[in-house]
Amino acid sequence: MLGSLLIQPQMLSRMQGRGAGDEIADEIVALAHLLSLNPAAADAIRPAFEAAGQRFADSVLRRLGPRLPQALTELRGLIEPLTTPLAAFASGPPPASAADLLERIADGLERLAPLAGLLSDAQIRSMLQRASRILTDTLGLSQAGFRADFLVMLGEVRAELRTPPQGASAAMRAVRESFACLLTRLEEEVYPRFPTLDLDVDRLTALLIRALRETPLPALSGQAPCLLGRIEAVLRLLAEISRAAASSARSPQPRTAAPAAASSAGRRGSRASARADGAPTRDQDGEYCWYASWLYARHRQGFSNGAGIGLLQLVTPGYPGDEVWLSTDGKCLTLRRAGLDDAVLHRADTPFAWHAAPQFAGPPSREHFSFGAFSPEFLEGWTQASAILQKLAAGFWHAVEMGQGEREYACNIPLWLWHWTDGIARGAGGAPLPSLISRSLGWGVGSTWLFSSLLPMLTVLGGAFEGVHTKTTAGLGFLQWLTLIGGDALSAYTISSATQGVNDLFLSLFTLINQTGAGGPPSAGEDLRPANWQRADAVIGLVNLVIGFGFRGLIPRDDYGLPFGKDGGAAFGPLYVPWMFPCAPLVGAFANTIGTLFAWAIARTHSPGQLGEKVASGALSGFLTFIVEFYAQRDGSTDDGHYNPRIDPADRPYADAAGNPRTDFIGYPDKAGSPYHLPYAADTAMYVGQANLGFFSHARWNSFPQIYAYDFAHDFGDEILAIRDGTVVDFFDWIPDNINPDGAQQTTARTASNAVMGAAWRNGKPSWNYIIVRHDSLINDQDRDQGGTPVTTYAVYGHGATGGVRELWNALYGKAALDIIGTRVRRGNPVMRAGSTGVSFHNHLHLHLVPGPGPGAATHTPPRPILQEGDLGSYTLPFVFADAPGDGVLRRLRWYRSANTRSTELPP
Repeated sequence: MLGSLLIQPQMLSRMQGRGAGDEIADEIVALAHLLSLNPAAADAIRPAFEAAGQRFADSVLRRLGPRLPQALTELRGLIEPLTTPLAAFASGPPPASAADLLERIADGLERLAPLAGLLSDAQIRSMLQRASRILTDTLGLSQAGFRADFLVMLGEVRAELRTPPQGASAAMRAVRESFACLLTRLEEEVYPRFPTLDLDVDRLTALLIRALRETPLPALSGQAPCLLGRIEAVLRLLAEISRAAASSARSPQPRTAAPAAASSAGRRGSRASARADGAPTRDQDGEYCWYASWLYARHRQGFSNGAGIGLLQLVTPGYPGDEVWLSTDGKCLTLRRAGLDDAVLHRADTPFAWHAAPQFAGPPSREHFSFGAFSPEFLEGWTQASAILQKLAAGFWHAVEMGQGEREYACNIPLWLWHWTDGIARGAGGAPLPSLISRSLGWGVGSTWLFSSLLPMLTVLGGAFEGVHTKTTAGLGFLQWLTLIGGDALSAYTISSATQGVNDLFLSLFTLINQTGAGGPPSAGEDLRPANWQRADAVIGLVNLVIGFGFRGLIPRDDYGLPFGKDGGAAFGPLYVPWMFPCAPLVGAFANTIGTLFAWAIARTHSPGQLGEKVASGALSGFLTFIVEFYAQRDGSTDDGHYNPRIDPADRPYADAAGNPRTDFIGYPDKAGSPYHLPYAADTAMYVGQANLGFFSHARWNSFPQIYAYDFAHDFGDEILAIRDGTVVDFFDWIPDNINPDGAQQTTARTASNAVMGAAWRNGKPSWNYIIVRHDSLINDQDRDQGGTPVTTYAVYGHGATGGVRELWNALYGKAALDIIGTRVRRGNPVMRAGSTGVSFHNHLHLHLVPGPGPGAATHTPPRPILQEGDLGSYTLPFVFADAPGDGVLRRLRWYRSANTRSTELPP
């Protein structure tokens, strides 16, 4: 009910100045409203996408079919430098234990050293150019052709949605019609504005290389020999620990292969078959089957399970995967299911190894997996060993985050300990810790979500209280807490998904390489090929990630951000139309298509149905994940301080009084000469909720673009210190606390100020509380305007508390309001108390620099503002802090410790 109330379509109708994009928003919210009331109705959409996706795949393959074998052969040659070193790990006898496998990996690490060379700029450029030639010249793919096919597919989806199956419920009919209306709206209003993307391979290569340089990968590549040596030492240590743990544990019961007996391999694990098979109780689970559990984790999940929980399984963070257990007597292999009844995979009269079950040993069926270069024993050991390393790596990453940041303990310490405890349990206990806990309690596999997902979520929510505001109102404190959650959640998600993704990638590669059988589905009859090709998600996801990086890098910086108040209205901006839709779905579908082709090249087989499914899922996920992925990748991307908006929120070119257009900056100044220190007392850590080119408000959509601005999470009444020596040229602090004033409230505040400062003391009616300090001394290599021209800079400190300037100056310096303007300050002097006035999400300091005339150009004398409103520049300047780590540029969602020495002694 709460979700329904929060996303009522009527909420959008209350917005002022609605634009064309708002009708699309209505359709989206209406669909979300229906799904919030009945999530199971989402299964009504799947058949339409499946049918249209299959026709899309058939159409594409008919056009590309004659060229496909040669293209797959060339793609296989492209990725051989990656797959060949991996296959070397499988040489020799199967490892007897995870410890033996760890030793083998340690012995073979030197074979991986050449892979580091694949991260060099030259290798990346060469591989992308080869891939481009294969896809365009050999295969014949084109942007125009793919886009046309994609739009035809969406039209077919709409037609399918408006032909509901017999017996469909009213809720399912409503969801199908709502989705069809959204597609119709997109076709009428968005598709005609479909841009042609600049997919020049050299440009995309440059974007990808630039994105990689912003990650630790280039540094790791340069230190590959040293790093591999350290990893080797760690692996040998883990091998010894694993042997010690195994020797003290109960010896496992020997398993011997047995002929296949009664099996439910051909069934899909329905409730009826599970009851008929008589799945053993949880206390009879003996051995956790690592590789089989990985294969089956999502094999029977999703929309195809027919239980109406497909959407829940796909969108719930950390939804548990199904697990495969061998019973204590070794005679029953059971699939423990997270959302449905358990199912027996195989039962025999004598003990057997898991890979002797017909799903892995044959005969061919609709659900069986093959082995080739990588034996079952190797894959079992690898899966357990990599699962251990995954958790240890995640824990280590949290420890590093804790050590590199300020006030990052409450979230990272519990997650660090949890991951390491889980890693130890995976080695000593032979199964993931959540699985061991649920088994010991006799609970189903679905309950592991309490420990694998809910517990980390609660840790993030609770850890975010570290640094929460305590002097403000409950409502504003809650909003500030949400920003803290954002940083912790993004960090935890990145760590978890990155380590899990690497683990899945290796297993997916091994499984695809093991594919045997025909090179495609039969022309007629049942498809009995091994199902290895279905485990390609990690490979497809990697390709999607790379192409997504390039796509988001193509989006112009002028299109970044939330278009609040565009031209006085609330219309969607270009980040949403056309980039979020239809471009993001198209790119998602295209990326999944390319990823599927790579997976086919590795597996040496192809499946048209898989292509249709991945195109549909890529389009949907491209739309749903675009904003989060864009924010994570591009927020703060100022082109190293060169970016300067060229157009205003109404898309009109900026120009100075002489009509000259704006030009780029020459980049961030050198930190070594910076005169700026952070705006709070030394040894105090403060959270930066939004930094330069911030997605939420530090973009060109404001009437005053605040590209190079910072939001510091000062609590209510906290002192704000001057960041540099200068002279106060203006202030205003009569706006009441915690409001964004309307015109009448601004007039009231201005009238109140007149009673103190005089009726003609200023022009204009400020909408927030602030103080402005001019930096009187010019530092040529720091104070730089557009094009690098030296300029006098002014620091604007905003969102202050009511009376936050006057009361502070009277208490600390004994100065009345009439004496503040014109007073000189030095770095470290308190100048204002923080508040939440104007357009403000919560209590914080908004800080930016603007250009303006030099000290000799004053137009008024105190107590009037020294400059008239409008005398200062209408854009912000890039600058850096001397006491910040690295290059002195602050990043969003991080804590920074100040070295700004507080002083209440004003300069003479």
